[in-house]
Amino acid sequence: MHQDYSQKPRPLIGISSCLMGQKVRYDGEHQYQPLIHQYLTTTFNVMTFCPEMAIGLGVPRPKIQLVERNRQIICLDQATETLDYTQKLAACCDSQSSWLEQICGYVFKTKSPSCGVSKVKTRRGNALVADGQGIFATELMRRYPELPVIEEDQLADKHVRENFIQAAISYRPQISPR
Repeated sequence: MHQDYSQKPRPLIGISSCLMGQKVRYDGEHQYQPLIHQYLTTTFNVMTFCPEMAIGLGVPRPKIQLVERNRQIICLDQATETLDYTQKLAACCDSQSSWLEQICGYVFKTKSPSCGVSKVKTRRGNALVADGQGIFATELMRRYPELPVIEEDQLADKHVRENFIQAAISYRPQISPR
C-alpha cells in the first residue's frame, strides 16, 4: 500500500476564543480578528480557549481586573474586589494540560486580565497602570518558557507576525514539569 507523505499534519496553536469570534467576553461580545484567519488558520490547526469561561464565569459577567496587594498581583472582581480568581486562572494550565502540551504557539488577547501578555491595566494603590500581565498568560509562559506567544495586535506587524509563525512551526512541544 502506498502512503502519501506530502501532506504533513499542521501544527496546533492555541488562540483566545474571543479572537476567533466566539462571544465569550464579559460583555457578551467577541473581538474577532480577521488577521488570524488570514495568516494563521492556513498554516496551523487551532484550539480556542477562554480561561474565564473555563473557571465558570458566565456570559455576560462582571469585569475582572488585576490588583496589586501586598506586593503581589491578583485578579479580583472589579465591582467589589472581594472575589479572587487568581488561583483558578493559574490552575487552568493544569486542567488544560492535555492539549496545552501539544501546542506550538499561542495567540493571546491584548490587555486581558486573564490572557494579556502586556499592557494589562493593574490597580496599584489609587493608580491604574497599563503594565500588567494576565494570570493565565503568565502561568502558561512560566510552564512553557520557550513556547512562542504573540498578542493579536502584534499580528499587524508583518515582521513580528512572520517571526511568530516561523518560531511556532519550529517549536517542538515539551511536556511541562508541574
